[in-house]
Amino acid sequence: MKRTAIILAGGRTGPQGVNRALLRVGGVPLIRRQSLALSPFFEDVMISCKSPETYEFLGLTLVKDEFEPDEAIIGLYSALKASETELNFCISCDLPIIHLELIRYMLRLAEKWPAVAPESDRGPEPLYAVYHKSCEKIIGESVAEHRYSLQEMLERIGANIVTRKEVRIICGKMNALYRLETPEDIEDLESMLKAEED
Repeated sequence: MKRTAIILAGGRTGPQGVNRALLRVGGVPLIRRQSLALSPFFEDVMISCKSPETYEFLGLTLVKDEFEPDEAIIGLYSALKASETELNFCISCDLPIIHLELIRYMLRLAEKWPAVAPESDRGPEPLYAVYHKSCEKIIGESVAEHRYSLQEMLERIGANIVTRKEVRIICGKMNALYRLETPEDIEDLESMLKAEED
């Protein structure tokens, strides 16, 4: 089954007015690292964003959010609407680690479920998840009703949640669902990636 990877770059800058997608890890913009890791595994990699001109340097499919306000669910809806494949892996640029084993596992589950999301200590992660193209309809209804909660969206879709225990078994010591909150977190991220390589 053909599949697309969607990187949600959003529109808002993070803490300290920094665009986290463009923070550099090992000298490479974070969003380029994500796209390079995903490209061999997906037929298409697209960037969902408010300002496509910011990401033209990537040479990828760029999808501008269709509506205001600046909510992640709108970026997800816009990208699913633009996607031409049945399966779509969605990842936010502030969830920087591409763990292919976890992604493969979710794609396998998605053969029987409309959506699959892993669980972290924060709860289900709707922005590190697999969605069928058919989810576009329900997500579009949520947007039209101004219901922007991603957790509520997962419930409405009837997503399969990969438990924290399952995630730990698949990912081992790697914190695959690590969230980048501030520019200072880049050092922690680089340390984690280096430890994994060693």
